[in-house]
Amino acid sequence: TVMSALEVACILVNVLLIITHFEGTQFLMGIPGLDEDLRTDPLATKACIFFVALNFIFLCRSGFNYMVPDEPERVSLEKKRQDLQRQRLLEKKVDFKENNTMWASGDHERSSFHTWPHLKQGDPFFSLMEV
Repeated sequence: TVMSALEVACILVNVLLIITHFEGTQFLMGIPGLDEDLRTDPLATKACIFFVALNFIFLCRSGFNYMVPDEPERVSLEKKRQDLQRQRLLEKKVDFKENNTMWASGDHERSSFHTWPHLKQGDPFFSLMEV
């Protein structure tokens, strides 16, 4: 995604800034032979430091992404509940094929729609209406 690409770009820029900003090995004191390598071949040594630092930061990033979830536990639980509810609704769905013909005469007494029986609880169509 775009955010992941920007995150990687920020890591690259920050590691490069740290390496180019510090002259010498102020932040890497204690590594034997590093001062001499920087004097003899500074480009290769800085490139090696860059890739080592980059791998270390990506390792920290991966560990952080593993430890901290992208969404809270309550959101994950709600998504699972909604998936289960969706499955149950699809299982309850009653497939019916009915040929409906509609017509209108303008005379509601003659059409006698009010004489049709109402849906009662227990009727499969009644439970679909509750959803």
